[in-house]
Parts: sequence; structure tokens; C-alpha cells
Amino acid sequence: MRSLADAVVPVGEVSVLYGHGHTEGRYPITVGRGLMRFEQEHFEMAVGDTVWIPPGAFQRIQSIGNASLHLLYCGLPPYSHNDTEPGESGFMIQSIGVLSEPLFG
Repeated sequence: MRSLADAVVPVGEVSVLYGHGHTEGRYPITVGRGLMRFEQEHFEMAVGDTVWIPPGAFQRIQSIGNASLHLLYCGLPPYSHNDTEPGESGFMIQSIGVLSEPLFG
């Protein structure tokens, strides 16, 4: 079972630094541009780019383009609020929709 969510980071906003203790995530960018912090690395991401975040790693992303940043969150095992570890307070990415069920038969 996996989670799939469509999320938006408004222009100029940056998500809080957070991690998932047991969940790995893949974040493909579908609209806009972002500056990703993954542990101590910083790099730009754009439409078509995907980053893999292993369990226990902390990350944040900032919308740096002229349009809101849209990304998919693909998590395995499924997303759980109890597995989210905030590294600071601030803006949390808002999911537009979440699917937590088997994606394939």
C-alpha cells in the first residue's frame, strides 16, 4: 500500500523542515520551480525532476518560480501524521488530495 498526494507550495513560501521516520518519499515536480533542501544538500528542481527521500531524512522545499509549485507526494508505507517529525515550526505543505490504498490490484 502507498500514499499519493498532490500538494502545492504558494509562490515564495517554504515548507517547514520535516522528515518521516518510517516512510520513504518520492516527490516529482509537476508545475513550477523549487529549491529543495535534502539533509545538507540544496538544489533546484523543475517540472519533470523527482527527488527520493529515504526514511529518517529531513527535507524542505521553497517555491522559487513565478507560479505556485505543484508536486506529487508518493509515500511507502502510506502517509501517517504519527510518522511526520517536524524539524521546525512554520508553513506545512497542504495536500489537495490524498489516496492511501493499493495503487495496483
